[in-house]
Amino acid sequence: MALVPAHAATHRATPYGPHTRAPRKAPRPRFPRLRADGDGETQHSNFDVSVAVVGAGPVGLLTALALARRGFRKVRVLDRLPEPERPDAPCWGDPDRSYNLGLGGRGQRALMRFGAFDTVDHYSRTVVGRKDWSNGEAKVTLNKRRFMTKVIARDRLSSCLYQELQEKHPEVEVQFSTECTSVDFSQARARLELQRCGVPKDVQGLAQEESCDILNEAPSEMEVDLVLGCDGIRSAVRGALQAAGARVEQTRFQDRRPIVYRVLAIPTGKEDSTELNYSVRKDNVIVEALPNVEGDLLGVVLFRPTDERIEGLKSGAEAKKVFEELFPEWPTPMITDEEWDNFAARKTRQLPRFAYAGPELNLGGKCCLLGDAIHSVKPFFGLGLNSGFEDISVLDQCLGECDAELSKALPLYTRRRAPEAKCLVRCQRRFDQATDLAFALAFVLPIVLDSIFRKLLPSVFAPGLLALFQDGELSFTTAERRKRRDRILQAMIICGVLSLLGAGAFLSLRTVARLLWRCLSPPVHGWLHHELM
Repeated sequence: MALVPAHAATHRATPYGPHTRAPRKAPRPRFPRLRADGDGETQHSNFDVSVAVVGAGPVGLLTALALARRGFRKVRVLDRLPEPERPDAPCWGDPDRSYNLGLGGRGQRALMRFGAFDTVDHYSRTVVGRKDWSNGEAKVTLNKRRFMTKVIARDRLSSCLYQELQEKHPEVEVQFSTECTSVDFSQARARLELQRCGVPKDVQGLAQEESCDILNEAPSEMEVDLVLGCDGIRSAVRGALQAAGARVEQTRFQDRRPIVYRVLAIPTGKEDSTELNYSVRKDNVIVEALPNVEGDLLGVVLFRPTDERIEGLKSGAEAKKVFEELFPEWPTPMITDEEWDNFAARKTRQLPRFAYAGPELNLGGKCCLLGDAIHSVKPFFGLGLNSGFEDISVLDQCLGECDAELSKALPLYTRRRAPEAKCLVRCQRRFDQATDLAFALAFVLPIVLDSIFRKLLPSVFAPGLLALFQDGELSFTTAERRKRRDRILQAMIICGVLSLLGAGAFLSLRTVARLLWRCLSPPVHGWLHHELM
Protein backbone atom coordinates (compact mmCIF):
# COMPACT_ATOMS: atom_id res chain seq x y z
CA MET A 1 0.00 0.00 0.00
CA ALA A 2 1.36 3.38 -0.95
CA LEU A 3 1.21 5.58 2.12
CA VAL A 4 0.30 9.25 2.28
CA PRO A 5 2.94 11.85 3.22
CA ALA A 6 4.24 11.74 6.75
CA HIS A 7 2.72 15.13 7.59
CA ALA A 8 -0.83 13.93 6.82
CA ALA A 9 -3.27 14.06 9.72
CA THR A 10 -3.33 10.36 10.61
CA HIS A 11 -4.60 9.65 14.12
CA ARG A 12 -3.80 6.43 15.86
CA ALA A 13 -4.84 5.15 19.25
CA THR A 14 -5.04 7.76 21.98
CA PRO A 15 -7.78 6.28 24.19
CA TYR A 16 -10.12 8.66 25.93
CA GLY A 17 -10.67 6.18 28.72
CA PRO A 18 -10.18 2.51 29.71
CA HIS A 19 -11.99 -0.25 27.94
CA THR A 20 -14.57 -1.56 30.39
CA ARG A 21 -17.10 -3.45 28.28
CA ALA A 22 -16.81 -7.05 27.19
CA PRO A 23 -18.10 -8.02 23.75
CA ARG A 24 -21.20 -10.16 23.58
CA LYS A 25 -21.75 -13.22 21.44
CA ALA A 26 -24.94 -14.69 20.06
CA PRO A 27 -26.00 -17.05 17.28
CA ARG A 28 -25.87 -15.48 13.86
CA PRO A 29 -29.34 -14.37 12.69
CA ARG A 30 -30.67 -14.76 9.21
CA PHE A 31 -31.76 -11.83 7.06
CA PRO A 32 -33.94 -9.84 7.32
CA ARG A 33 -34.21 -10.16 11.11
CA LEU A 34 -30.90 -8.64 12.10
CA ARG A 35 -30.54 -9.01 15.83
CA ALA A 36 -28.51 -6.71 18.03
CA ASP A 37 -25.79 -9.20 18.93
CA GLY A 38 -24.37 -10.48 15.68
CA ASP A 39 -21.23 -12.48 14.99
CA GLY A 40 -19.04 -9.38 14.62
CA GLU A 41 -16.46 -10.76 17.07
CA THR A 42 -15.75 -13.79 14.88
CA GLN A 43 -12.14 -13.64 13.68
CA HIS A 44 -11.14 -14.70 10.18
CA SER A 45 -7.80 -15.28 8.52
CA ASN A 46 -8.41 -12.52 5.97
CA PHE A 47 -5.98 -10.15 7.69
CA ASP A 48 -4.06 -9.20 4.55
CA VAL A 49 -7.01 -7.52 2.84
CA SER A 50 -6.44 -3.76 2.86
CA VAL A 51 -9.55 -1.57 3.06
CA ALA A 52 -10.21 2.11 2.45
CA VAL A 53 -13.43 3.46 3.96
CA VAL A 54 -14.22 6.74 2.22
CA GLY A 55 -16.17 8.96 4.62
CA ALA A 56 -15.73 9.33 8.38
CA GLY A 57 -19.31 10.19 9.21
CA PRO A 58 -21.30 7.86 11.48
CA VAL A 59 -21.78 5.26 8.72
CA GLY A 60 -18.10 5.23 7.73
CA LEU A 61 -16.83 4.96 11.30
CA LEU A 62 -19.29 2.21 12.25
CA THR A 63 -18.30 0.36 9.07
CA ALA A 64 -14.65 0.51 10.13
CA LEU A 65 -15.61 -0.74 13.58
CA ALA A 66 -17.55 -3.65 12.06
CA LEU A 67 -14.60 -4.62 9.84
CA ALA A 68 -12.15 -4.44 12.73
CA ARG A 69 -14.36 -6.66 14.88
CA ARG A 70 -14.53 -9.17 12.05
CA GLY A 71 -10.74 -9.39 11.83
CA PHE A 72 -9.68 -6.95 9.11
CA ARG A 73 -6.42 -5.39 10.27
CA LYS A 74 -5.56 -3.02 7.43
CA VAL A 75 -8.42 -0.52 7.56
CA ARG A 76 -8.03 3.18 6.86
CA VAL A 77 -10.86 5.73 7.05
CA LEU A 78 -10.64 8.91 4.98
CA ASP A 79 -12.61 12.13 5.43
CA ARG A 80 -12.26 15.69 4.15
CA LEU A 81 -13.48 17.30 7.39
CA PRO A 82 -11.29 17.95 10.43
CA GLU A 83 -11.21 15.68 13.45
CA PRO A 84 -14.36 16.05 15.60
CA GLU A 85 -14.34 17.24 19.18
CA ARG A 86 -14.44 14.68 21.96
CA PRO A 87 -17.92 13.41 22.92
CA ASP A 88 -17.75 15.21 26.27
CA ALA A 89 -16.76 18.57 24.75
CA PRO A 90 -19.02 21.54 25.61
CA CYS A 91 -19.71 22.46 21.95
CA TRP A 92 -22.50 20.02 21.14
CA GLY A 93 -25.44 22.19 22.14
CA ASP A 94 -24.33 24.85 19.66
CA PRO A 95 -26.76 24.96 16.71
CA ASP A 96 -23.96 26.27 14.50
CA ARG A 97 -21.86 23.19 15.25
CA SER A 98 -24.12 20.23 14.53
CA TYR A 99 -27.75 19.12 14.34
CA ASN A 100 -29.63 16.46 16.28
CA LEU A 101 -30.83 13.16 14.86
CA GLY A 102 -32.76 10.21 16.24
CA LEU A 103 -31.65 6.60 16.44
CA GLY A 104 -34.52 4.11 16.23
CA GLY A 105 -34.77 0.34 16.21
CA ARG A 106 -32.64 -0.27 13.14
CA GLY A 107 -29.84 2.02 14.28
CA GLN A 108 -29.83 0.78 17.87
CA ARG A 109 -29.67 -2.85 16.78
CA ALA A 110 -26.62 -2.10 14.66
CA LEU A 111 -24.86 -0.27 17.49
CA MET A 112 -25.55 -3.21 19.82
CA ARG A 113 -24.33 -5.65 17.19
CA PHE A 114 -20.95 -3.93 17.00
CA GLY A 115 -20.58 -3.15 20.69
CA ALA A 116 -20.92 0.64 20.40
CA PHE A 117 -24.35 1.17 21.92
CA ASP A 118 -23.27 1.92 25.49
CA THR A 119 -21.00 4.80 24.51
CA VAL A 120 -23.58 6.33 22.17
CA ASP A 121 -26.35 5.87 24.73
CA HIS A 122 -24.30 7.69 27.36
CA TYR A 123 -24.28 10.84 25.21
CA SER A 124 -27.87 10.49 23.98
CA ARG A 125 -31.21 11.66 25.31
CA THR A 126 -34.07 9.12 25.24
CA VAL A 127 -37.27 10.57 23.78
CA VAL A 128 -40.46 8.86 24.95
CA GLY A 129 -43.05 11.01 23.16
CA ARG A 130 -43.89 14.40 21.72
CA LYS A 131 -45.44 17.65 22.92
CA ASP A 132 -47.38 19.45 20.21
CA TRP A 133 -48.83 22.97 20.16
CA SER A 134 -50.22 22.76 16.62
CA ASN A 135 -53.86 22.99 17.78
CA GLY A 136 -53.26 25.75 20.28
CA GLU A 137 -53.02 24.04 23.65
CA ALA A 138 -50.11 21.69 24.25
CA LYS A 139 -50.85 17.99 23.77
CA VAL A 140 -48.49 15.26 24.97
CA THR A 141 -48.47 11.90 23.18
CA LEU A 142 -46.34 9.05 24.51
CA ASN A 143 -44.79 6.46 22.21
CA LYS A 144 -45.48 2.74 22.45
CA ARG A 145 -42.44 1.58 20.50
CA ARG A 146 -40.14 -1.21 21.56
CA PHE A 147 -37.16 1.04 20.79
CA MET A 148 -37.47 4.55 22.17
CA THR A 149 -35.63 7.12 20.06
CA LYS A 150 -32.11 8.03 21.15
CA VAL A 151 -31.31 11.65 20.25
CA ILE A 152 -27.73 12.77 19.68
CA ALA A 153 -25.94 15.43 17.65
CA ARG A 154 -24.77 14.01 14.34
CA ASP A 155 -21.11 14.96 14.78
CA ARG A 156 -21.18 13.87 18.41
CA LEU A 157 -22.27 10.44 17.21
CA SER A 158 -19.24 10.42 14.90
CA SER A 159 -17.08 11.39 17.86
CA CYS A 160 -18.45 8.50 19.94
CA LEU A 161 -17.72 5.98 17.18
CA TYR A 162 -14.26 7.47 16.67
CA GLN A 163 -13.62 6.99 20.38
CA GLU A 164 -14.75 3.36 20.11
CA LEU A 165 -12.21 2.78 17.34
CA GLN A 166 -9.41 4.41 19.29
CA GLU A 167 -10.13 2.45 22.44
CA LYS A 168 -10.80 -0.98 21.00
CA HIS A 169 -9.09 -1.09 17.61
CA PRO A 170 -6.00 1.16 17.55
CA GLU A 171 -4.81 -0.56 14.39
CA VAL A 172 -7.52 1.27 12.41
CA GLU A 173 -6.27 4.59 11.00
CA VAL A 174 -8.64 7.53 10.66
CA GLN A 175 -7.26 10.23 8.39
CA PHE A 176 -9.07 13.55 8.55
CA SER A 177 -8.73 16.64 6.33
CA THR A 178 -8.07 14.37 3.34
CA GLU A 179 -10.22 14.41 0.22
CA CYS A 180 -10.47 11.32 -1.98
CA THR A 181 -10.51 13.01 -5.38
CA SER A 182 -10.63 9.89 -7.58
CA VAL A 183 -10.68 6.09 -7.50
CA ASP A 184 -9.27 3.91 -10.28
CA PHE A 185 -10.56 0.33 -10.50
CA SER A 186 -8.80 -0.59 -13.74
CA GLN A 187 -5.96 -2.47 -12.03
CA ALA A 188 -5.95 -5.52 -9.80
CA ARG A 189 -6.03 -3.26 -6.75
CA ALA A 190 -8.03 -0.06 -6.45
CA ARG A 191 -5.96 3.13 -6.57
CA LEU A 192 -7.13 6.20 -4.68
CA GLU A 193 -5.85 9.71 -5.23
CA LEU A 194 -5.81 11.76 -2.05
CA GLN A 195 -5.54 15.48 -1.54
CA ARG A 196 -5.00 17.34 1.71
CA CYS A 197 -7.65 19.96 2.38
CA GLY A 198 -8.80 22.44 4.97
CA VAL A 199 -11.87 24.43 5.96
CA PRO A 200 -11.92 28.10 4.87
CA LYS A 201 -11.38 30.44 7.81
CA ASP A 202 -14.65 32.27 7.21
CA VAL A 203 -16.73 29.07 7.13
CA GLN A 204 -17.75 27.39 10.37
CA GLY A 205 -20.33 25.00 11.81
CA LEU A 206 -22.76 23.16 9.58
CA ALA A 207 -21.38 24.83 6.44
CA GLN A 208 -18.22 22.73 6.85
CA GLU A 209 -20.13 19.84 5.31
CA GLU A 210 -20.13 21.65 1.99
CA SER A 211 -16.71 23.31 2.21
CA CYS A 212 -13.28 21.86 1.60
CA ASP A 213 -10.43 23.91 0.28
CA ILE A 214 -7.82 21.79 -1.49
CA LEU A 215 -4.38 22.75 -0.23
CA ASN A 216 -1.63 23.61 -2.64
CA GLU A 217 0.20 20.32 -2.17
CA ALA A 218 1.02 17.43 -4.46
CA PRO A 219 -1.61 14.65 -4.27
CA SER A 220 -0.73 11.27 -2.83
CA GLU A 221 -1.91 7.81 -3.75
CA MET A 222 -2.81 4.61 -1.98
CA GLU A 223 -3.68 1.14 -3.24
CA VAL A 224 -6.12 -1.14 -1.48
CA ASP A 225 -7.97 -4.39 -2.10
CA LEU A 226 -11.38 -3.07 -1.05
CA VAL A 227 -13.03 0.37 -1.19
CA LEU A 228 -16.19 1.06 0.81
CA GLY A 229 -18.08 4.18 -0.28
CA CYS A 230 -19.64 5.82 2.78
CA ASP A 231 -19.26 9.32 1.36
CA GLY A 232 -22.86 10.45 1.24
CA ILE A 233 -25.33 11.70 -1.33
CA ARG A 234 -22.76 13.14 -3.72
CA SER A 235 -20.59 10.03 -3.49
CA ALA A 236 -17.33 10.18 -5.43
CA VAL A 237 -16.95 6.42 -5.03
CA ARG A 238 -20.33 5.86 -6.69
CA GLY A 239 -19.16 7.97 -9.64
CA ALA A 240 -15.99 5.88 -9.86
CA LEU A 241 -18.07 2.68 -9.93
CA GLN A 242 -20.11 4.05 -12.81
CA ALA A 243 -16.93 4.94 -14.69
CA ALA A 244 -15.69 1.39 -14.12
CA GLY A 245 -18.80 -0.06 -15.77
CA ALA A 246 -20.92 -0.98 -12.76
CA ARG A 247 -24.67 -0.42 -13.12
CA VAL A 248 -24.88 1.98 -10.21
CA GLU A 249 -27.32 4.52 -11.51
CA GLN A 250 -28.72 7.10 -9.13
CA THR A 251 -32.43 7.80 -9.49
CA ARG A 252 -33.22 11.27 -8.13
CA PHE A 253 -36.71 12.66 -7.62
CA GLN A 254 -37.87 16.24 -7.90
CA ASP A 255 -39.29 17.77 -4.74
CA ARG A 256 -43.08 17.90 -4.85
CA ARG A 257 -43.13 20.41 -2.01
CA PRO A 258 -39.72 22.09 -1.54
CA ILE A 259 -38.84 22.78 2.08
CA VAL A 260 -35.76 24.45 3.58
CA TYR A 261 -34.69 24.90 7.19
CA ARG A 262 -32.76 26.87 9.77
CA VAL A 263 -31.62 25.73 13.20
CA LEU A 264 -32.66 27.33 16.48
CA ALA A 265 -31.39 26.75 20.04
CA ILE A 266 -34.27 26.55 22.54
CA PRO A 267 -33.70 26.46 26.32
CA THR A 268 -36.07 24.48 28.49
CA GLY A 269 -37.92 25.69 31.57
CA LYS A 270 -37.85 24.05 34.99
CA GLU A 271 -41.22 22.39 34.39
CA ASP A 272 -40.41 21.17 30.87
CA SER A 273 -39.67 17.52 30.24
CA THR A 274 -36.39 16.81 28.49
CA GLU A 275 -37.63 13.45 27.19
CA LEU A 276 -40.04 14.80 24.58
CA ASN A 277 -39.88 15.91 20.97
CA TYR A 278 -41.35 19.44 20.94
CA SER A 279 -43.38 20.34 17.86
CA VAL A 280 -45.51 23.20 16.56
CA ARG A 281 -46.76 24.07 13.06
CA LYS A 282 -48.87 26.72 11.39
CA ASP A 283 -49.17 28.26 7.91
CA ASN A 284 -46.50 25.95 6.41
CA VAL A 285 -43.96 26.79 9.13
CA ILE A 286 -42.93 23.83 11.29
CA VAL A 287 -40.67 23.70 14.33
CA GLU A 288 -39.33 20.32 15.45
CA ALA A 289 -37.08 20.44 18.53
CA LEU A 290 -35.15 17.50 19.95
CA PRO A 291 -33.38 17.49 23.34
CA ASN A 292 -29.65 17.20 23.91
CA VAL A 293 -28.32 15.02 26.69
CA GLU A 294 -27.54 18.26 28.57
CA GLY A 295 -31.27 19.09 28.59
CA ASP A 296 -31.65 21.96 26.12
CA LEU A 297 -33.45 21.68 22.78
CA LEU A 298 -32.05 22.01 19.30
CA GLY A 299 -34.82 22.99 16.93
CA VAL A 300 -35.18 22.80 13.17
CA VAL A 301 -37.46 25.44 11.62
CA LEU A 302 -38.89 24.10 8.35
CA PHE A 303 -40.50 26.45 5.85
CA ARG A 304 -41.09 27.04 2.15
CA PRO A 305 -38.15 28.65 0.31
CA THR A 306 -40.49 31.42 -0.87
CA ASP A 307 -41.63 32.30 2.66
CA GLU A 308 -40.27 35.79 3.25
CA ARG A 309 -41.41 35.74 6.86
CA ILE A 310 -38.38 33.56 7.62
CA GLU A 311 -36.15 33.97 4.60
CA GLY A 312 -36.41 37.77 4.70
CA LEU A 313 -35.57 38.26 8.38
CA LYS A 314 -33.33 41.24 9.04
CA SER A 315 -33.00 41.19 12.84
CA GLY A 316 -33.57 39.11 15.94
CA ALA A 317 -36.41 41.37 17.05
CA GLU A 318 -38.16 40.73 13.75
CA ALA A 319 -37.65 36.97 14.11
CA LYS A 320 -39.09 37.02 17.62
CA LYS A 321 -42.13 38.98 16.47
CA VAL A 322 -42.81 36.55 13.59
CA PHE A 323 -42.72 33.56 15.93
CA GLU A 324 -44.91 35.22 18.54
CA GLU A 325 -47.51 35.92 15.87
CA LEU A 326 -47.34 32.43 14.40
CA PHE A 327 -47.21 30.50 17.66
CA PRO A 328 -48.71 32.55 20.51
CA GLU A 329 -49.07 29.46 22.73
CA TRP A 330 -45.53 28.26 22.15
CA PRO A 331 -42.97 29.29 24.82
CA THR A 332 -40.83 31.53 22.60
CA PRO A 333 -40.02 33.95 25.50
CA MET A 334 -37.47 31.39 26.77
CA ILE A 335 -35.29 32.07 23.71
CA THR A 336 -32.74 34.80 24.35
CA ASP A 337 -32.43 37.93 22.22
CA GLU A 338 -28.92 36.82 21.27
CA GLU A 339 -30.21 33.55 19.87
CA TRP A 340 -32.93 35.38 17.91
CA ASP A 341 -30.19 37.55 16.37
CA ASN A 342 -28.22 34.42 15.49
CA PHE A 343 -31.28 32.77 13.98
CA ALA A 344 -32.03 35.78 11.77
CA ALA A 345 -28.42 35.75 10.51
CA ARG A 346 -28.11 31.99 9.91
CA LYS A 347 -27.90 30.47 6.49
CA THR A 348 -30.98 28.73 5.12
CA ARG A 349 -30.12 25.13 4.31
CA GLN A 350 -31.57 22.59 1.87
CA LEU A 351 -33.03 19.21 2.72
CA PRO A 352 -31.73 16.25 0.71
CA ARG A 353 -33.73 15.03 -2.27
CA PHE A 354 -35.15 11.56 -2.48
CA ALA A 355 -32.74 9.33 -4.38
CA TYR A 356 -31.61 5.72 -4.57
CA ALA A 357 -28.87 3.85 -6.42
CA GLY A 358 -28.93 0.49 -8.17
CA PRO A 359 -29.43 -2.13 -9.38
CA GLU A 360 -25.78 -2.84 -8.49
CA LEU A 361 -24.08 -1.55 -5.36
CA ASN A 362 -20.75 -3.27 -5.82
CA LEU A 363 -17.96 -3.91 -8.31
CA GLY A 364 -17.06 -7.56 -7.90
CA GLY A 365 -15.10 -7.93 -4.67
CA LYS A 366 -13.39 -4.55 -5.01
CA CYS A 367 -15.96 -2.05 -3.83
CA CYS A 368 -19.45 -1.49 -2.45
CA LEU A 369 -21.58 1.43 -1.28
CA LEU A 370 -23.38 2.06 2.01
CA GLY A 371 -25.55 4.71 3.63
CA ASP A 372 -26.61 7.87 1.83
CA ALA A 373 -24.55 6.82 -1.18
CA ILE A 374 -27.33 4.32 -1.99
CA HIS A 375 -30.44 5.87 -0.39
CA SER A 376 -31.28 9.47 0.39
CA VAL A 377 -34.49 10.43 2.21
CA LYS A 378 -35.79 13.50 3.97
CA PRO A 379 -35.20 13.44 7.74
CA PHE A 380 -38.87 13.68 8.73
CA PHE A 381 -39.13 10.09 9.99
CA GLY A 382 -35.55 9.36 11.11
CA LEU A 383 -34.81 6.59 8.62
CA GLY A 384 -31.77 7.96 6.77
CA LEU A 385 -28.99 7.19 9.24
CA ASN A 386 -30.85 4.23 10.73
CA SER A 387 -31.06 2.48 7.36
CA GLY A 388 -27.39 3.31 6.78
CA PHE A 389 -26.49 1.55 10.01
CA GLU A 390 -28.60 -1.40 8.90
CA ASP A 391 -26.58 -1.52 5.66
CA ILE A 392 -23.51 -2.18 7.79
CA SER A 393 -25.24 -4.99 9.69
CA VAL A 394 -26.25 -6.66 6.43
CA LEU A 395 -22.74 -6.30 5.00
CA ASP A 396 -21.30 -7.83 8.16
CA GLN A 397 -23.78 -10.68 7.93
CA CYS A 398 -22.87 -11.31 4.30
CA LEU A 399 -19.17 -11.39 5.22
CA GLY A 400 -19.95 -13.94 7.91
CA GLU A 401 -22.00 -16.17 5.64
CA CYS A 402 -19.33 -16.08 2.91
CA ASP A 403 -16.39 -16.50 5.30
CA ALA A 404 -15.19 -12.96 4.36
CA GLU A 405 -14.72 -13.97 0.71
CA LEU A 406 -15.31 -10.58 -0.91
CA SER A 407 -16.14 -11.85 -4.40
CA LYS A 408 -19.17 -13.63 -2.90
CA ALA A 409 -20.06 -11.38 0.02
CA LEU A 410 -20.34 -8.08 -1.88
CA PRO A 411 -22.70 -9.37 -4.64
CA LEU A 412 -24.80 -10.99 -1.89
CA TYR A 413 -24.92 -7.61 -0.12
CA THR A 414 -26.11 -5.97 -3.36
CA ARG A 415 -28.88 -8.53 -3.82
CA ARG A 416 -30.12 -7.85 -0.30
CA ARG A 417 -29.75 -4.08 -0.03
CA ALA A 418 -30.48 -2.69 -3.50
CA PRO A 419 -34.20 -3.63 -3.34
CA GLU A 420 -34.33 -2.29 0.22
CA ALA A 421 -32.87 1.07 -0.78
CA LYS A 422 -35.37 1.43 -3.61
CA CYS A 423 -38.31 0.43 -1.41
CA LEU A 424 -37.31 2.81 1.40
CA VAL A 425 -37.05 5.83 -0.91
CA ARG A 426 -40.16 5.16 -2.96
CA CYS A 427 -42.33 4.47 0.10
CA GLN A 428 -41.19 7.58 1.94
CA ARG A 429 -41.64 9.71 -1.15
CA ARG A 430 -45.35 8.85 -1.14
CA PHE A 431 -45.67 11.04 1.94
CA ASP A 432 -44.05 14.00 0.17
CA GLN A 433 -47.11 15.39 -1.62
CA ALA A 434 -47.58 18.75 -3.33
CA THR A 435 -50.99 19.62 -1.81
CA ASP A 436 -52.61 19.20 1.59
CA LEU A 437 -55.34 17.02 0.09
CA ALA A 438 -52.83 14.69 -1.54
CA PHE A 439 -50.88 14.52 1.73
CA ALA A 440 -54.05 13.67 3.66
CA LEU A 441 -54.88 10.85 1.24
CA ALA A 442 -51.32 9.49 1.11
CA PHE A 443 -50.34 9.87 4.76
CA VAL A 444 -53.21 10.72 7.12
CA LEU A 445 -55.88 8.38 5.71
CA PRO A 446 -53.66 5.23 5.87
CA ILE A 447 -52.76 6.08 9.48
CA VAL A 448 -56.46 6.38 10.38
CA LEU A 449 -57.34 3.12 8.64
CA ASP A 450 -54.44 1.25 10.22
CA SER A 451 -55.37 2.56 13.67
CA ILE A 452 -59.02 1.48 13.32
CA PHE A 453 -58.34 -1.98 11.93
CA ARG A 454 -55.45 -2.57 14.32
CA LYS A 455 -57.78 -1.95 17.27
CA LEU A 456 -60.52 -4.15 15.82
CA LEU A 457 -58.32 -7.07 14.73
CA PRO A 458 -54.81 -6.76 16.23
CA SER A 459 -53.93 -10.35 15.36
CA VAL A 460 -54.73 -9.77 11.69
CA PHE A 461 -53.55 -6.25 10.90
CA ALA A 462 -50.04 -4.89 11.42
CA PRO A 463 -49.19 -1.36 12.59
CA GLY A 464 -48.80 1.35 9.94
CA LEU A 465 -46.04 1.22 7.36
CA LEU A 466 -44.09 4.03 9.01
CA ALA A 467 -44.19 2.23 12.37
CA LEU A 468 -42.96 -0.98 10.73
CA PHE A 469 -40.15 0.93 9.04
CA GLN A 470 -39.06 2.60 12.28
CA ASP A 471 -39.25 -0.55 14.40
CA GLY A 472 -36.91 -2.44 12.10
CA GLU A 473 -38.06 -5.98 12.86
CA LEU A 474 -39.01 -6.45 9.20
CA SER A 475 -37.08 -5.42 6.12
CA PHE A 476 -38.51 -2.54 4.11
CA THR A 477 -39.68 -4.80 1.29
CA THR A 478 -41.28 -7.28 3.71
CA ALA A 479 -43.04 -4.44 5.55
CA GLU A 480 -44.36 -3.05 2.27
CA ARG A 481 -45.72 -6.46 1.23
CA ARG A 482 -47.35 -6.85 4.63
CA LYS A 483 -49.08 -3.49 4.35
CA ARG A 484 -50.15 -4.22 0.77
CA ARG A 485 -51.87 -7.35 2.05
CA ASP A 486 -53.49 -5.30 4.83
CA ARG A 487 -54.75 -2.75 2.29
CA ILE A 488 -56.37 -5.51 0.24
CA LEU A 489 -58.07 -6.94 3.34
CA GLN A 490 -59.16 -3.49 4.45
CA ALA A 491 -60.63 -2.75 1.02
CA MET A 492 -62.46 -6.08 1.02
CA ILE A 493 -63.90 -5.46 4.49
CA ILE A 494 -64.93 -1.89 3.63
CA CYS A 495 -66.54 -3.03 0.37
CA GLY A 496 -68.30 -5.85 2.22
CA VAL A 497 -69.64 -3.48 4.86
CA LEU A 498 -70.77 -1.00 2.22
CA SER A 499 -72.45 -3.81 0.28
CA LEU A 500 -74.29 -4.98 3.41
CA LEU A 501 -75.30 -1.43 4.21
CA GLY A 502 -76.46 -0.96 0.63
CA ALA A 503 -78.40 -4.21 0.67
CA GLY A 504 -79.88 -3.32 4.04
CA ALA A 505 -80.87 0.12 2.79
CA PHE A 506 -82.48 -1.42 -0.32
CA LEU A 507 -84.45 -3.94 1.74
CA SER A 508 -85.52 -1.23 4.15
CA LEU A 509 -86.72 1.02 1.33
CA ARG A 510 -88.57 -1.87 -0.31
CA THR A 511 -90.25 -2.77 3.00
CA VAL A 512 -91.28 0.84 3.61
CA ALA A 513 -92.61 1.11 0.05
CA ARG A 514 -94.74 -2.04 0.51
CA LEU A 515 -96.13 -0.78 3.81
CA LEU A 516 -97.00 2.55 2.24
CA TRP A 517 -98.66 0.82 -0.67
CA ARG A 518 -100.74 -1.33 1.62
CA CYS A 519 -101.78 1.67 3.66
CA LEU A 520 -102.52 3.91 0.72
CA SER A 521 -103.85 1.45 -1.83
CA PRO A 522 -107.56 1.41 -0.67
CA PRO A 523 -107.97 5.24 -0.75
CA VAL A 524 -106.08 5.43 -4.02
CA HIS A 525 -108.24 2.73 -5.60
CA GLY A 526 -111.39 4.47 -4.39
CA TRP A 527 -110.27 7.81 -5.76
CA LEU A 528 -109.39 6.27 -9.12
CA HIS A 529 -112.76 4.52 -9.27
CA HIS A 530 -114.56 7.79 -8.47
CA GLU A 531 -112.62 9.76 -11.09
CA LEU A 532 -113.10 7.16 -13.77
CA MET A 533 -116.82 6.88 -13.15
